[in-house]
Amino acid sequence: MMLDDLAGRWRTSIHESAHAVVAIVLGGKCDHLTLYPDDSGLASLDQLSPFDLAVSQAAASAAETLLADEIPPGPEPKPRTIAGREACDVSPSVDLAVLASRIPRGEAVSDERAVALFCIAGLEHEPPERWVNRFYTIHAVAQRVVSDHRDSILRVASLLYAKGVLSEGDILMELERA
Repeated sequence: MMLDDLAGRWRTSIHESAHAVVAIVLGGKCDHLTLYPDDSGLASLDQLSPFDLAVSQAAASAAETLLADEIPPGPEPKPRTIAGREACDVSPSVDLAVLASRIPRGEAVSDERAVALFCIAGLEHEPPERWVNRFYTIHAVAQRVVSDHRDSILRVASLLYAKGVLSEGDILMELERA
């Protein structure tokens, strides 16, 4: 595995672990976490309100930003840059309505699209400023929860990085240790 591959695996471990930890902290469940060879991953989340689900989805990018300087676990130092986002830049990069309609229903939903769908839900006929207010609220809450649970996210990310797949029991056990 190349150093870039390891950095990608670590970034994805942080990303997916943030989904899981934040979902559990907010009273939901994470049935499992999975890393794939192409540096993508999956967090299977359940039992969350629409707001809490949006926060747990936004938490992944917040974690990548807030934990960007963390070094992956292991005997060798790994690259320190794992996030390409500015720490304070959480503004919508595209029109939320365009983002919400980008992927047909039935396909995998990106974190950004899921947050956009929540921001618009029930406010379709309201001014877009209302959507953007929801967007900022979701990201502010996500950043706060990630900051408050930083150590737990790193513990779960380290285990996911090493194993590649975590069950609900594995995740809960790591959270109890934190």
